[in-house]
Amino acid sequence: EGIPEKIEEFEELLDKLKIISEKEINNVSLDDEEYKFIWNVGKNLASLKELPSEILEKITSDTDEKMEIVADVHTDVNTGQVLEEGVGSPFNLYVIINDERGMRICRGAVFSYYEFKHPMEDRLTDEKWQKMGEKNDRPNQPDWVRSFIGEFILS
Repeated sequence: EGIPEKIEEFEELLDKLKIISEKEINNVSLDDEEYKFIWNVGKNLASLKELPSEILEKITSDTDEKMEIVADVHTDVNTGQVLEEGVGSPFNLYVIINDERGMRICRGAVFSYYEFKHPMEDRLTDEKWQKMGEKNDRPNQPDWVRSFIGEFILS
């Protein structure tokens, strides 16, 4: 299986997730097949990144195995700074579900989000960003994430 086939499989997976999410938003019950699909979505996503080794060696590195990445999204030459956006280690996400099976708490994960200014002459790479995480040397997350992330995490 090559890259075009993986992209097609990914599109199909996203289409199914869209249908499921629309049903959930409209309070329509999911069938057993849809619950099974949700249960296996992680495994299905992981299989999409399985490519022949000769392709993987050309497009990946050890850095790619970690989810923590950063990118400059704006450069201000007047101040000599760039606006960086990054994700760090995942946070636990707890959601109360109330469906035909009753009420219960489910756990998943959500990306941690960072947005900050950084000197232009020291643009961050994913490798530097990951090392900053290992040393617990990252800037604080933006204040607005307090609306959906517990304060104890941000302290």
